[in-house]
Amino acid sequence: MAGAYWRATARSPSPAYVVPHRVSVSPGRPLWSTACRSLGHHAGKKSLLVNNIFVVSAAILFGFSRKAGSFEMIMLGRLLVGVNAGVSMNIQPMYLGESAPKELRGAVAMSSAIFTALGIVMGQVVGLR
Repeated sequence: MAGAYWRATARSPSPAYVVPHRVSVSPGRPLWSTACRSLGHHAGKKSLLVNNIFVVSAAILFGFSRKAGSFEMIMLGRLLVGVNAGVSMNIQPMYLGESAPKELRGAVAMSSAIFTALGIVMGQVVGLR
């Protein structure tokens, strides 16, 4: 029912609505980034491998959402991508800092934050008209 309603009322959005949708934060990121400290201590390095389950299941939901005609699958997939991003952005620097040599530990641990900020800036620059 919801899929048929979605298709019947769908219209092409104006450019003012497209930009905030593309740059919005996935809803799961703030939720799960707060739980990463305990997850990193309990699961350790395996938590990055377990975290991939979220993004694989989100990809499956995205892939079958059109066939099922359900926009709810896209919303759930975005939640799972946000969970993956929240966990990986907090546990990855811990893992990199632990595995780097002592003289490079700070630079290696900060590289993920630097490249994330660089990616955001490049996305903003590319998005300009």
